[in-house]
Amino acid sequence: MEQKISIIIPNYNHEPFLSNRMSSVLSQNHNFDQIFILDDASTDSSLDLLSNYKQENVTIICNDSNSGSTFLQWQKGLSLVSTDSLVWIAESDDFCKPDFLEEIIKPFSDPDVVLSYSRSIDVNENGEQLGLSYDHLEWCNSSFIKDGKDEIGDHLYYQCTIPNVSSVVFRRSAVDDTFFYHNFKLCGDWYFYLKILQKGKVAYNSSPLNFHRFHQRTLRNQLSNNTSILFERLKIIKKVKKDYSIPLIMFFKSAYQQIRQYIFQRKITEIFNFKFVLLLIDILKFNPFFILILIYTLIERFLMRVIKFIR
Repeated sequence: MEQKISIIIPNYNHEPFLSNRMSSVLSQNHNFDQIFILDDASTDSSLDLLSNYKQENVTIICNDSNSGSTFLQWQKGLSLVSTDSLVWIAESDDFCKPDFLEEIIKPFSDPDVVLSYSRSIDVNENGEQLGLSYDHLEWCNSSFIKDGKDEIGDHLYYQCTIPNVSSVVFRRSAVDDTFFYHNFKLCGDWYFYLKILQKGKVAYNSSPLNFHRFHQRTLRNQLSNNTSILFERLKIIKKVKKDYSIPLIMFFKSAYQQIRQYIFQRKITEIFNFKFVLLLIDILKFNPFFILILIYTLIERFLMRVIKFIR
C-alpha cells in the first residue's frame, strides 16, 4: 500500500520565490495526496500568484491577520493532515530537486523511522549556490539510519543539525501539540526535531536534494544578532533536559557550545561593551551556571584576541 503524503506550504510575503517553490513541488517524480498552502496575511502579491495553482488536491487557506509565528502555521497545517500521512513542510522560499520525495520517503519502509531528511544546498536570493549546508561537519558526507535518541546525543542536542525543514519529511502520527513552544521565534524547529526524535529512528540522506534560500526577508536573518536567539537556545536545552533523561555532561557541553558560538560570532568591540555584557547576564540570570560559562567564554574570547594580536 502506497504511503499517503501531505505537503504544507507556509507563506508570508514570499511572492518572488513562490513560482519556483510551486514548480519544484508539482514536478516531483513521486505522487503526493494533497497540498495545503497557508498564507499568513501576506501584504505582497502572493495570493494573486497562488490563485493560479488552485486544483482539486490544492487547498489555499488565508489568515485574516498575521500570526507572527511560522511555527503556529506548522501546527495549523498539521491539524489538517490525517494521522496516517507523511508530512513535508515545504517553506515557500525554498525549492528542491525533482527526486526529493522519491528519495526521502524510502526509509519509511522501516516503521520505526519517524523523520527522514536530506542534505541541503544553500542558495542566495537569486538562487545562486553558496555551498553545502554544514560543509564543515565530516559526518554529513555519509547517509545513515539510527535511533533518534542516539542522534540527539551525538549531534542534535548541541546544535540544530537539521538546518532546513524543507529538507524534512516526518510521520504525522509521531507529532502532537506539545511539540510546539509558541514563545520561540527562531528555534521552534530545533525544539520540534528534539521532540520527534524521541519517538523513533531518524534517516539522513547525504545527497543534496533541497535548496535552502538565504535572503533579507527571513525572520531568522532579521533577528540573528539579537540576544533572544541565545535565550531560546538555552531554554530549549534546559527544557529538554527536564523532560527527558539527558545526562548532565551533555547539558553542560551543549550550554557551553550555545554561549561560545554566540560570543565568537560577535566583534570583540561589541562583546566587551559594558551594556552588552550586562544585557547578557540579565538574560542568563535564570541559571547561574550559564553566567559562569559566559564569563569563562568572554575570557577565552579575549585571550584568543590577545594571542592573535601578539602573533
